[in-house]
Amino acid sequence: MNKFVKDNRYLIAILFSVILISFSFLVRFTYSKYQESVQNNKTSRVALFLGDGMVVENLTDDDEMVPGETINIPVSISNFKGASQTETSYTYNLSLENFASLPLEWTLKKDGVPESLLYSGKMTPGKKQELTDEFILTVTWPEDMNDYSYAGQLKALRLRLDTQQLD
Repeated sequence: MNKFVKDNRYLIAILFSVILISFSFLVRFTYSKYQESVQNNKTSRVALFLGDGMVVENLTDDDEMVPGETINIPVSISNFKGASQTETSYTYNLSLENFASLPLEWTLKKDGVPESLLYSGKMTPGKKQELTDEFILTVTWPEDMNDYSYAGQLKALRLRLDTQQLD
């Protein structure tokens, strides 16, 4: 028998390979119960979310702020923009980033009540009810901080709005 295997080893290897390949093709049909297909209809879409965007504004029209001056900047966050309305609930975080070397002070008020400068809120979908949260950011340069070394210094405040969709 050893002589037969030794003389026909290539033929046995080819025959074994053919049997193995044909068996693997037959076995795949036994796993067909796990096969599934998904079809996508043409009407699927993503819910409208108005949370992406950034607005940067100067503190004053002439870009000059002096000691003793106070500027009020209105800020509003809503769940609609023109005719477009959000279709999901979302939370938002309002924070103030200060890149200035000037001695500025600031407060954030909502409906006349002082709020933390790390304010968090929630909006419902605009389809249910149009909502707007109104804020006033008050920036003040104290009058007693009028040292000449502040002349020509950088003043940059950025009110940052981060939104996160909930639904």
